[in-house]
Amino acid sequence: CDEDVAVALASELRGHVRRAMESKHANFVLAKIVESLPAEESAFIAEELSTFAAVAVRHQYGCRIFCRLIEHSSGHPSTAWLIEGTVARLAAELSRHEYAHHVVVHVLERGLPEHRELVA
Repeated sequence: CDEDVAVALASELRGHVRRAMESKHANFVLAKIVESLPAEESAFIAEELSTFAAVAVRHQYGCRIFCRLIEHSSGHPSTAWLIEGTVARLAAELSRHEYAHHVVVHVLERGLPEHRELVA
């Protein structure tokens, strides 16, 4: 099955999310994993981002991955923790940041109602 192959390929990035996020090419691979695979299969990305979330949300490529997570897996506990623990907690500051403001806007426009309320 094509999804099985995709899951196997995605799993090769476990433990390498930070390095991939910082790459001007590999960050697109992370975003595509989030877009293409079920939240349970891409949760490792949010879990690894959580170890450096305050940095990642402000990163020029990291903000893109946050936005894909908001679009495709807001209801998953790993993504919810990123939104509640980082974006909502730092929303006022992040809304003025060059890259992070995209994430705040994304939560307000595409996030779950409870996340929108936390950020607003």
